[in-house]
Amino acid sequence: MPKEEEKHRAWKDTSEMAFFIYRRWFSIQDGDHCEFKPVCNEYARQSIQKCGFFRGVVMGADRLMRDNPFVEPYEDPVVCPDKE
Repeated sequence: MPKEEEKHRAWKDTSEMAFFIYRRWFSIQDGDHCEFKPVCNEYARQSIQKCGFFRGVVMGADRLMRDNPFVEPYEDPVVCPDKE
């Protein structure tokens, strides 16, 4: 595996661990009030897996900014813009 791929894999593995810790310890305290399906942290995790670390982080942040109490709940699957 080339060094560049190893670096990206390390970022993805680190983010997976962060999402695991968040879901295990913090998400339970927040309750379930995300308006989208999948919920925002799962969307961010999936976008990092499918689209790469940096693009996935941007997509996850965009999703968090769109999630508010005035939005009608709907399904919003992960779609990578450059991988269609």
